[in-house]
Amino acid sequence: MNSIEGNSMEPLNIEATEDSPQVILDDEKQIFLFEGESRPHHAYNFYQPVIQWLEGYGKILFWQKQHFGKNRRMTVQVKLSYFNSTSAKFIGDILLLLDSLCKDGYEIRVKWFYQKEDVDMKESAEEYMKMVKQLPIILVLNDGSDPQN
Repeated sequence: MNSIEGNSMEPLNIEATEDSPQVILDDEKQIFLFEGESRPHHAYNFYQPVIQWLEGYGKILFWQKQHFGKNRRMTVQVKLSYFNSTSAKFIGDILLLLDSLCKDGYEIRVKWFYQKEDVDMKESAEEYMKMVKQLPIILVLNDGSDPQN
């Protein structure tokens, strides 16, 4: 379990497997990454530590803002090549959690990477865009162009 140390979070690093994505949540290095395929056999067990980390990070952001007036920026990179319906639910939960932090005034955005030929991944991002109210989700072609700058 990750803990709060001072005013930053201990990094959460989950290595990719055949069924689950790599997840890096590192406050100090400002790396927030989801990459690979997401179809874990026990999605709840996989995503629960991620959600707990992000909830804890929200508390850190609040503490920093209250004590130092700091408002850190956060860019979450989503580079998923596939996710199943169970993962879609947890990805939605994560995006709603990030959206609630945006509503509290924190500068958070998501860069959603997709391949040009992967219409499903782009459409999934567009559906999530409709679901969130303030969290910007920016579509990024994997060739490096950024159509929504």
